[in-house]
Amino acid sequence: MRRILRDNPLFRRFGVHDLRHAFAVRWLKAGGNIYRLSRHLGHSSVKVTEQNYLGFLTVEEQERVQFQAEQIFAGVPTNFPTAA
Repeated sequence: MRRILRDNPLFRRFGVHDLRHAFAVRWLKAGGNIYRLSRHLGHSSVKVTEQNYLGFLTVEEQERVQFQAEQIFAGVPTNFPTAA
């Protein structure tokens, strides 16, 4: 690790939990369902997922996630892809 830090001054240490965050943000950016993500991450509610990850999305991506969630809640089928 010291060699990596010495040779790459811009390298930032990261932990396993950082990979979890990266996965969640990429899931949402790819059009993934926030309810499935919340369940997958083991959050107590979808609100926890929204509070943790929607801030990393652009306004347009946030609107898409919110629209998709509203459609799912209303029982309307969506054409958005779900991340695997």
